[in-house]
Amino acid sequence: MGRSFSYYNRMAQDYELIFRRYLSATLIESLGSNKKIRGARRIESVIVAKDVCGLSDKQTNETLKWALEMILRGLPAE
Repeated sequence: MGRSFSYYNRMAQDYELIFRRYLSATLIESLGSNKKIRGARRIESVIVAKDVCGLSDKQTNETLKWALEMILRGLPAE
C-alpha cells in the first residue's frame, strides 16, 4: 500500500496544475451535460487538503496516508 499510495500522491502533486485545469474544464462542461463526465478515479483529496485545509505537500501526504491506514484498519478516526 505504501509504495503505490506514495506514487499516486506524488503524481497528483507533480501534475497538480494540469489536474486543476482538467478539473476546471470538466466541471464547466458538466454544467450543461446530463451525462457523467469524470470517471470514478479522482484526486480531489489533494486539492481539498491544500486549498481548504492549507496543508503543504508533505502534510497532505502524511494526512492522506493516515486516513487511508485508518480506513483499511477499520478504526474510527478520532
